[in-house]
Amino acid sequence: MARGDRVCVIDGTKYRYCPDCNHGNPNETWRYLYCSENCRNIYKTVEKWCGKKITSDEAKEALDGYVLPSSDKLQKSIKKNIDQIMASATVEHKVLDNKDDNITEKPKKTTMRRRKIVNDD
Repeated sequence: MARGDRVCVIDGTKYRYCPDCNHGNPNETWRYLYCSENCRNIYKTVEKWCGKKITSDEAKEALDGYVLPSSDKLQKSIKKNIDQIMASATVEHKVLDNKDDNITEKPKKTTMRRRKIVNDD
């Protein structure tokens, strides 16, 4: 590979990025590993799920918002984790109609005590 040629850690896409040439833009250092921000977000979501920072349901909901590469392009470990997320998620989007469900919300009780400030000067 020539200097600056990279391979995305998510989908194996070949792209060009040189950290020396793009040294002036510190906001895009993620391009060292990922071909696009979409791949970066997929990786971050899977990483959070693996680290148990988010649930399978939260991870599935986040992944539904990204364009997932075809499964033959995904790296094996990423594909395995995404498959586990999708299999263990129980997200079902259910619309509740308050009229039919007889859901009533109680108003929140908020009581604030006012303090009297005394200046002893």
